[in-house]
Amino acid sequence: MNKRAWFFFILSVIGLVTAWWFNTLGIIQGANFLDAWFAAPADWVVSADLLISASAAIAFMIWDSKRIGFKRVWVLILLGFVSAVAFVFPLYLALRERHLAKSADLPLQSKGKLEAFSVAGRDYLAWVPNNVNAHTPVLIAHDAQNYLLARDKTWNGLNWGVEEAIAEGRIMTDSKGNLPLIVSVHLHDVAYRMNELAPQEFMAAHPEAWNNLTPDLMPPSKDLRGNAYIDDVVQNLLPELVHRYGIELSQERTAISGASMGGLASLYAITRHPEVFSAALAYSTHWPIGGNELVDYFTNRLPRDGKHIVWSDRGDLDLDASYTPFHERFVIGMAASGWQRDRDFIAAVQYGTGHREDYWARRVEVPINWWLSRI
Repeated sequence: MNKRAWFFFILSVIGLVTAWWFNTLGIIQGANFLDAWFAAPADWVVSADLLISASAAIAFMIWDSKRIGFKRVWVLILLGFVSAVAFVFPLYLALRERHLAKSADLPLQSKGKLEAFSVAGRDYLAWVPNNVNAHTPVLIAHDAQNYLLARDKTWNGLNWGVEEAIAEGRIMTDSKGNLPLIVSVHLHDVAYRMNELAPQEFMAAHPEAWNNLTPDLMPPSKDLRGNAYIDDVVQNLLPELVHRYGIELSQERTAISGASMGGLASLYAITRHPEVFSAALAYSTHWPIGGNELVDYFTNRLPRDGKHIVWSDRGDLDLDASYTPFHERFVIGMAASGWQRDRDFIAAVQYGTGHREDYWARRVEVPINWWLSRI
């Protein structure tokens, strides 16, 4: 029972006591409840307000309970019809707090476990759900050095909070009740991150894009490895997942995700292998490396066949604030290419966030859940 749970529980008790007390007085005095609710315009205002609020509360309880795995919410809803919503809704919120607190107190790997393995000379770190099966969705994530890796092992003490999001029920299941298998990809060498994650075809056509990198981000060489990187995932990692976990690969159930340059690499992956990936989930997409030409490159090449979805977002702090004109150009270009916003693609602005792992952790589940909801 945390402070929020106690607060809602006390409200619930007050709601129950007042409801029964005044209902009892009304019955004793022979009150006509229908007349009291709808006799005059002022009564209609209050009654309509209460009925709409009660309907919203019930709808929230139903949808939210499914999202967080809270069982038997129908019992509370039935109680609302024989007592009062003022009792039941705060009670649900109190029990919800307890449910979330219990989920957070469970070992982070209670719904799955972390596994490290290597394939064809590249290292991977995977979160494997306990119920992994043939139809488990597969999410490939870039930058294993800070995605699933424990915070005390990352270079800056931050990660994406994926395990916490799963433990808290923020990352949902697909329509069949399957949590995704999440596999993060290690770079061969972090110093060559730009070489592996930059879209090779674009960089080859626009070598001047290297000049947009600050000196501290410039790799030791400008050799392009983006194609080999994506092909490594497709040709070596995915068959290993079939062998290791018994998954039946499906385009619909396979997505790729990353932030910054990892966002670009995700978009590039579905242009290079549209038959493999159905979704690209790009957080804080790093458009400035190629500017308007890079935006146009993707809006002209992303597969428009009704089988793919694209998420691209930005924050409004620090580096992300510079993405604004490119983000807006992306929205216009996608629409002009036949993509329907909020159905086939989402271009979101995450206010109050910037270019860092803890900011991405705040919304890590949102694009993932959007993809899972389509399966």
